Amino acid sequence: GEHVHEFGEWTVLEKSTKYQSGLKERTCLFCDHMEQRRIAAGHHEYDPETGICVEEGCVDGDPEYFTSQWFAEGTLLGHPLAETAKELMLPGTVADETVSAIGFSAFENRKNLKKVVILTGPQRIEMNAFYGCSGLESMKLPNSVRNIDDGAFAGCASMETLTFGKNITTFGYNSFSGCTSLKEITIPGTVRDITEGAFANCTSLEKVTIKSGATHIDEWCFVNCY
Repeated sequence: GEHVHEFGEWTVLEKSTKYQSGLKERTCLFCDHMEQRRIAAGHHEYDPETGICVEEGCVDGDPEYFTSQWFAEGTLLGHPLAETAKELMLPGTVADETVSAIGFSAFENRKNLKKVVILTGPQRIEMNAFYGCSGLESMKLPNSVRNIDDGAFAGCASMETLTFGKNITTFGYNSFSGCTSLKEITIPGTVRDITEGAFANCTSLEKVTIKSGATHIDEWCFVNCY
């Protein structure tokens, strides 16, 4: 007869990687009913002893890799590969400590970067964190990000798409100034105050959608957005 399914452990059929989703399934302990789910790209499988991702080539969580030069007191200060890499995935945790912020000027003027994936964790993108990353083509911020500080993405001249998470509350002064390839943006209603110069000199900007909830647009916010 009918019964409530009680499932055993998940079995991974296709392992996810940093950029490719995977697949897992589980079977009811009392019948042959099976359930499958996708595993999101960027999923990390941690060794319970070390807290380091076991995927070959992935160093997420490795405290020897993200030494104090790169990670300290919850803040990601940079990345060992940032100087030359075209693509980077920034971890949401290092060992068992949450990455709470991407630090001041952490990736400033890394013109080689074309794609950066930020995993869920950071609540703040600090001042000038990605300033002058003129090769960065898009940015999708995770829902954990609440605050974007002054100049955080200023001068990202190749950035064509920009997507905010649903918990974003503040943009800093000149935070996206000079993003000259940006044509369209949607500002969530969670952002109460759109700060002075936030989108100044975004000369390709054609469409701005401001969702209900925003209450104030500072002066010079969209200056030179012809």
